[in-house]
Amino acid sequence: MRYFLVFLNSAVGILFLLAFLLTFFARGAIDAAAREFVTAKTVEFSEPLVRLAEKAADDPLAKRLLSKPRKAAIAREIADYHSNPARYISELTKQAAAEKSGLLDSPPAARIAGWKVKVRAYYDKVLGKVVGDLRIFTGTTCLAGLLAAGLAWHGKGKARAPLVVISCVLAVATMFSAWYYIDGFTFFGIVSDSLMGWGYPVMIFMIFFWIVLELNLSTDRQTPSPFSFK
Repeated sequence: MRYFLVFLNSAVGILFLLAFLLTFFARGAIDAAAREFVTAKTVEFSEPLVRLAEKAADDPLAKRLLSKPRKAAIAREIADYHSNPARYISELTKQAAAEKSGLLDSPPAARIAGWKVKVRAYYDKVLGKVVGDLRIFTGTTCLAGLLAAGLAWHGKGKARAPLVVISCVLAVATMFSAWYYIDGFTFFGIVSDSLMGWGYPVMIFMIFFWIVLELNLSTDRQTPSPFSFK
């Protein structure tokens, strides 16, 4: 059992260490894999902005201030969005940050077409949250796996059984949390308006420290603890 836990948790630690490093050195691949999810989130965000832009474009004052080509360009942008919002946002966010639309070169046009800037900023924000959450997830799972492996390996004498139990429970908690994190949210659905974020490592290490405390306190109890090995 001890050697099995060492092997299992070491494998988990190494696997998630590699995954953690990929979030830094293979950022392009992460961005590409997350694009569909982030685009879907951005579509939800953009819908009310586009409706406001349509209302602003229909305002009599805006119609007087904008030239016919400008009004036609704004109408075309909005029509392109409505034809396929996900594709429109995907193309918009693939543009280099320096590429600015000519629709924004006058104050009235900027008030109407400025939604594009907000959409791009929101997309970048959500993508950053995805990458940040993945780093928390992979880094925490890596550390938990290596810690569990170390506890299982170094347990000696009377301390072996408690440490192996701690290692086993920590491994189960880590695997359960990882399963919930991935399956329960769908892999790139892990980021929403309310992130799991730092709640993931807190959940794992609260379980770990509770068991350590339980083992320590059990030595002073007259009633045997379920984690007592006396």
